[in-house]
Amino acid sequence: MGKEARGVWGHLADGDCEGKLLWEHPKLIFRGAHRGIYQGHALRYIKVEGNDLVLNDGTRFEMEPGEADKWLHAILNPPGRLDKLGVKPDQTVVVLGLEDEEFLDELSGRVEPVEADEDIDLLFLGVEDLADFDQLEDLIGGLGPKGAIWIVAQKGKGAPLKDTEILAA
Repeated sequence: MGKEARGVWGHLADGDCEGKLLWEHPKLIFRGAHRGIYQGHALRYIKVEGNDLVLNDGTRFEMEPGEADKWLHAILNPPGRLDKLGVKPDQTVVVLGLEDEEFLDELSGRVEPVEADEDIDLLFLGVEDLADFDQLEDLIGGLGPKGAIWIVAQKGKGAPLKDTEILAA
């Protein structure tokens, strides 16, 4: 979901050099003889001047013609959670075992989840224990040709399943 540009001239506080510019939300990263990582306030008043992407501290990156506008748009409009998960309107989306009201409301704003058993584009399966994976065998057959499964589980201390258990299932 990020962006990358090579051969960018960076004009940084430490000096000028050629390098690679990366956008990995929420960080803008420059790697060359001089390096910089910019986020938060540093990106608040980002703008385009000609072919340059300009930060509020005066740091500027010389881009190919037309690229600075694309980068500005990407920085000011980062992808949301549903974009990162690949949820698109008109997809057949099935949700099982999830009770996260915030996520379900967000999902319903883009596509209404349905009960389906074939041509499923995206399946979100909430799991709390290894037995929840037993239903996957029946569900996999209902996936469409480019269908995907997202396994959703609690993370962190106190989580009922470890990442290694989920990956092994």
